[in-house]
Amino acid sequence: MGIERLLEASRSLTTAGVRLELYEAVERAQEPWEFGSFTDEEMHGLDDPVAKSSAYPSPWLSSLNEDEREAATSAALRSLKARQLFDADLVEDAYETWVEPHLAALLTMRRGAEAVVIAERTVSGGTDWVVLHAQPRGLWLEEIISHQGMHDFALVPAGHALTDLTVRIRSGLEAVTGAIDLHISRRDLIERAEEVLAPLADALGVTSVTRVEVVGERTTSGLGVIVSPEFTVVSQELAEGSTIRYRSVDDAELRSALHTLLRPTSGSSHEGEEDG
Repeated sequence: MGIERLLEASRSLTTAGVRLELYEAVERAQEPWEFGSFTDEEMHGLDDPVAKSSAYPSPWLSSLNEDEREAATSAALRSLKARQLFDADLVEDAYETWVEPHLAALLTMRRGAEAVVIAERTVSGGTDWVVLHAQPRGLWLEEIISHQGMHDFALVPAGHALTDLTVRIRSGLEAVTGAIDLHISRRDLIERAEEVLAPLADALGVTSVTRVEVVGERTTSGLGVIVSPEFTVVSQELAEGSTIRYRSVDDAELRSALHTLLRPTSGSSHEGEEDG
């Protein structure tokens, strides 16, 4: 039986129960669970329709003015209601809402992540994102956001998340290792960027990868990846950020660098699965 048949949605299911079943199903099968695709405005309406901006990239919605955003969000909620994924009833001057349990599980996974890895990739066709939300059992909620504002979600094992991230960063190019090892001061990057970055001028894809620890002191770590037909380069800060090193890497080295950012959180075993 395929993983897509392991669960059925109904109003009798609880969000916590569905979330736990999803964790167990993906961990056991080592296959992704795909939630489907949602638009900027649908995610905004489900998260917080009165918020001025989204916590995550929303390229289409953010291009609208306030009145247009409000109209788009209202239309999105009507669409979700027609698809029986969302409902809202006015009870004693207040709205009571219902969200389909699997969609509610997705929202709580997204909101409750202890760490988030955001990869922002710029290519000739525009900018897109991969957002990985750390989950219990070493799993990740994978959110792929297109430059048109479509959000594709899947709950995936760590190895799957690493492969997806690596492939996307490569922008469809084969792994090639050139001979580059540059140490450039931040001052030179500001004053002589075109000159000092000339060896990287034929880059076809540039990705910034940042890990944010959501709990505690909200620390960040990250790296950059530049891909061209002749090399793949990883950029990292040295000397407390005063110098940036650009070094060419092979496929194994790239995966190793990204794997460091996908390390499990302290509560990644079975903690946090019972809360609604």
